[in-house]
This record gives sequence, C-alpha cells and structure tokens, in this order.
Amino acid sequence: MALPRVVLVLGDSFIRRLRKFALGSPQHLSVDFHLSNFAVIKWHSIGGHTATKTVQHDLHVIKSFKPDIIIVHLGSNDLTSETALRVGASIYDFVRLLHNLHHVLVIYVCQTIMHQGQSAFNHKTKLLYLWVVLEPVPYAHFWGHSGFWRPSNDIYIRS
Repeated sequence: MALPRVVLVLGDSFIRRLRKFALGSPQHLSVDFHLSNFAVIKWHSIGGHTATKTVQHDLHVIKSFKPDIIIVHLGSNDLTSETALRVGASIYDFVRLLHNLHHVLVIYVCQTIMHQGQSAFNHKTKLLYLWVVLEPVPYAHFWGHSGFWRPSNDIYIRS
C-alpha cells in the first residue's frame, strides 16, 4: 500500500474560517475531507497574511510538515495595497519557491474572493488572472470556487 499523501491547506483568514466552518458543520463536513485513509492533512492560516508575509513567516511550517500537495488561498490581503499584476507575480514566485526549494509536487492556488460593496477591490480581483499566470507551470493549478463569480446567495465578506 502506498504511503498517504501529505497535504497542507495554507492561507489567510479565509482558510481559518473554512476550517472552523467544517469543524462546526452539522452536515458532517470533515477537516480531513474524509480522506484520512489516503492523505494526512494539516491546516495553517494566519489572518492578514499576504504572499510576502507567508514567505517571511511561514516557510518553517512547510519545511517541518514536508507536504506533497499544498492548497493555497492568498491574494485578498495583497490586493488591498498592491496591483493585480504585482499580486499575480508574488503568488507565481511563491508557487515556484514551494516547488523548487521545498519540493512540493502539486500546488493548487484558490481563486481570490470578491468583497461585498468594494468595487475597486473587486475590479482588482477580476484582473487577477491567476489561471493565466499559472497555466505554463505544470505542477501548479488554479482552483476557481464554483459559483463565486455570480452567486445565487449573498456569500461575500462584509467590509
């Protein structure tokens, strides 16, 4: 039997809230995605983190856990003070660092979520074409959250 894959779910406060939601879910959601026979999953999130702060402060987590796969949700905090182009470049550099320095086999970068009533921020979010930036990188994949561009329910973060 093959050894289980090691997966790290890494990011900002969205990841913290997602984990908290799964832990308290009456629908029996699971923080291990019901994959405990196939994967060891660790969550690491710090509110307010950007791609730069993650590189500066969280690489020790990656080094100690040695994940095969990382699911990354970053970009929301970056977009408050940076251009979409710079944020895309920072996330691209972070993905390359994860693979080249920490030997992460597969990296999923999650879509940045728009904020209710924040048209300037949402415009930057739409300009952040991470799937285009990551397309030529064979070990990196863009994860678009289903229904987040035109949701039928009010799901956005209130500012």
